[in-house]
Parts: sequence; C-alpha cells; structure tokens
Amino acid sequence: MNSIHRIKVTSNKISQVRKYVYFFGMAVVVICLLLCSCGAKSQAQLTNQVPPFVESVDFDPAIPTPESITGHAVAAKAVRYHELIRYLQTLADASKQVTLTAYGQTHEGRKLYYLTITSEANHKRLNQIKADNAKLSDPRKLNEPGQGNQLVKTLPAVAWLNYSIHGDELSSTDAAMYVAYHLTAARDDANRKLLDQVVIHINPLVNPDGRERYLSHLEQLTGVVSSPDLQSMQHQALWSRGRGNHYLFDLNRDWLVHLQPEVRALAEVVLSWNPHMLVDSHEQNAYDTYLFDPPRDPININLSPKVLNWRKRFSSDQAKAFNRYGWSYYTRDWYSEWSPIYTNAWASMQGAIGLLYEQARVDAASVKHPTGKE
Repeated sequence: MNSIHRIKVTSNKISQVRKYVYFFGMAVVVICLLLCSCGAKSQAQLTNQVPPFVESVDFDPAIPTPESITGHAVAAKAVRYHELIRYLQTLADASKQVTLTAYGQTHEGRKLYYLTITSEANHKRLNQIKADNAKLSDPRKLNEPGQGNQLVKTLPAVAWLNYSIHGDELSSTDAAMYVAYHLTAARDDANRKLLDQVVIHINPLVNPDGRERYLSHLEQLTGVVSSPDLQSMQHQALWSRGRGNHYLFDLNRDWLVHLQPEVRALAEVVLSWNPHMLVDSHEQNAYDTYLFDPPRDPININLSPKVLNWRKRFSSDQAKAFNRYGWSYYTRDWYSEWSPIYTNAWASMQGAIGLLYEQARVDAASVKHPTGKE
C-alpha cells in the first residue's frame, strides 16, 4: 500500500468521518459507565438508560434492540459469544443497511465476523467501492491521470472499528453491539448523512476464545452478592484470564509477524478494504480514566507525518467531546508509537488513521475506587 499517496488523495474522506468519530469511542465510555453501575441498578433502570449524546435520537422501532435478543439490557451483564452473533445476524436480517460477514475462525472453532453498515445505495455497489478503494491505495492501479481525484469525489470513506482483541476487556464488545444498533436504527439526519458518506465495518469481538474463557472464570468466582473490591477473585479471575487467545497469545502483539489465525484473517480482510480509519478499543487499569491519541515519544520514523497530523486532529475533536460532558481523560503518558506490533500502529503503517481508545476496566461489575466511590 502506498501510504503517502493514499493519505494525499483521501484526506477529504477523513474529514467526512471526523465530525462523527467521537461517537464510536464515546459509546465505549457509556457502556463502561453502565457496567460500573450495573450492580446497583435494576434491569428496568438500565433498560431506560441511554447515552447522553443520543437522548433525542429517533430510533426505528422495526430494528430489534440488543435486549430483545439477549434478554437483558446492554451492560446489565457482559454478553456471551452466542448471544452476540445471534443479535448481529438478527440485525442484518432486519435491515438492508447491514450485512454480516464471516472472515475467519479461532483455534477453538468459533467463527469471526464483521458487520458492514452503510446506506442502501452504498450496499448496492459495495464490490465496486472495494475495488475502487484498492486503486486509491496503490497508484499503479490507476489507469489515467486524474482518476484518483475523480474516485475521491465519488467514493465514500471506509472506517473499521475493532473491539475486544483482549478477551478480558469486556465492555468494548457490548459497546460494539450498541454502536451497531444505533447506526442501523437511528433516523436522524446526522446518521443518514454518515451512512451515505461512510462504509462502516464493525468487528465486535476479535478474540472470542479469550472472552469466553474469562466470562466462565467470572461466573465461577462471582457470588450472589457482587464484590466491589478490586482485590477479590471476582475481579482478578484465574491465571491466564482472557487477554490471550486459546494458546494465551496476546493478539495485540502479533501485528508484525501474524502468527495467530485471528490476526492473519483480520489483516487479510482489513487490507482488502483499505480503510481510511481504524479504531482499536481497549480497557486499562480499573483506577484509570480514559486515554486516547496523541501518543508520546518515541514515534516510529516510518509513520507518515500526514497520518500523525490526522491523528492529532481526531484527538482534538475527541477532547472537545469529553470536555462537553465533563469526562476525565489523558493522553501520551505510557502510550508510545514506536513498535509496529500493535493493531492501530500497524494500521497507521498501512496509511490508515489508526486510533487507540482505552478506558478503565470493570470486569462487568462495580469496582470501588480508592476514593470510596463506586
């Protein structure tokens, strides 16, 4: 992929995504907040709770909600793999704006899926969009001068959203489910414009083997009354947790050599679409807040300055959105961009805008902070 050419000819496509992108990360934030409070709230209270930035959105009642399939409100408890896939398939069956695609398989035989959400008009020409976007990624495929600029004027942007490459970072998969519902069901002008201008791919669960292992641990170690003590086994789980895959391999350290089937399959499908932006959602220490771009030094010298500039612009937008709601966050600190072994770093090396989101982990239950607040 010729990343410098690609960023040059597709920068206005990133502009289309930029004013919407904070929603993708903020959904993770909201799911985290809901998961933190789920131990103290009833199912009915959670059912009526909606993210503050979508309170006025009109949702199509014909589109099934996550709770109509899983049997519980989003964040009432962490969704299991079979519940997630059932909902994704139901969503795809209910809307012409959604398709569900299998792209690989884990060591334990679980299929890996991604959702494609965009307008009906874009869906009718998805194969052409994919082929034309491949031309933009490599100028050698362009047939005549000016063809690249012409394609930029007619093609939608492509965004790829990754969730839960670490299986014990639970809230991102639940957030992905809500993001998918919102993008499919929202009937406001902003959402319609977004789906007209962007092809959105959602990979809700990169590491299902790790997530299922970790959820099994939590079921075994959680009592009738949930413990908010971070030192309890309920929050520490058993050795191996769910960070790695079946062979306990950290998939977010495999983006240089692609040893594991989950990473090989994901890299292949991402490269086939050549997304302009890739978001990688994570959890961090339970006592932290939220972290996102920009990273601290050292910065890999092979990263395009144009990519880094776009990441700073996204970061500025995200900071403004967090400030609007009074949510704490930080940047840089431990987050460097030297090694290409991480998902978002690898994406940036390919010419995409690779963005990292981190939030405090909660292990699907309330955690007491040293300040005494849960």
